[in-house]
Amino acid sequence: MNKQLSIAVLALIGATCAVKLEREPLRSWSPSPKPGGHKVDYFVPHFGTDNEINNSLDSAKLAEAQLGHEWTESSPDDIKRNYFVPHFGTDQDILDTSQSIKAGEKQHNH
Repeated sequence: MNKQLSIAVLALIGATCAVKLEREPLRSWSPSPKPGGHKVDYFVPHFGTDNEINNSLDSAKLAEAQLGHEWTESSPDDIKRNYFVPHFGTDQDILDTSQSIKAGEKQHNH
């Protein structure tokens, strides 16, 4: 019986070694190319910035000049954190909905 078990274990080990990998699955940042797949790394022409984008940027510059304020983006590090948020109690709509649910459950014995 012990001999049969060891032969079965050796057969399983031999079967697990039969897997063929094209690449290291978790160590590569790009997937393996599929045979006959679509063309990649092709030239994409750039015809300049779209007129609507240019108009939007011009409008933003005009508004900044009129208001005397320049719009700047903030990074996540610039955001103020751990500030006080007052709690004025549960909203009346929530309270009304909760009461309505309780009444409906009582009415339908559910």
